[in-house]
Amino acid sequence: MNAMLDDTEHRCVTLLALQAPVAGDRRVVVAALHAVDHVKWMAELARHVAVTARLKQPNPMTSGEIRPALARMSLLASQLAEDAATALKHQDPLSGCRLAVADDAVDALRSANAPANRSSREYGAMYPVSKVEIE
Repeated sequence: MNAMLDDTEHRCVTLLALQAPVAGDRRVVVAALHAVDHVKWMAELARHVAVTARLKQPNPMTSGEIRPALARMSLLASQLAEDAATALKHQDPLSGCRLAVADDAVDALRSANAPANRSSREYGAMYPVSKVEIE
């Protein structure tokens, strides 16, 4: 997956450098670059969650009280990713507002359930597992 994303990123930069697209075309290329960055981040976070879960097995990673919120966040995030892919496929410019609302719902759940000392961290992601354990 990373190879595909890197290739897409390279193609976008090459297109900007060699073709010098204007206005709408340039916006599409820049949007693609942003999308690649976000997909890379989502993939890395998903990998981190999977590795952490495997390392913690058979013990649960979370307390019982937060599991319903995490399950809801998981469903919302999965739907958000599917909706984003559909919006890109159909080039639906109005979907951005709907995606922002869905993203706000995930953020609200995260904020409501995050300990105070973690609330200011970028993206809300924690990486308690070292890179050595992942690789």
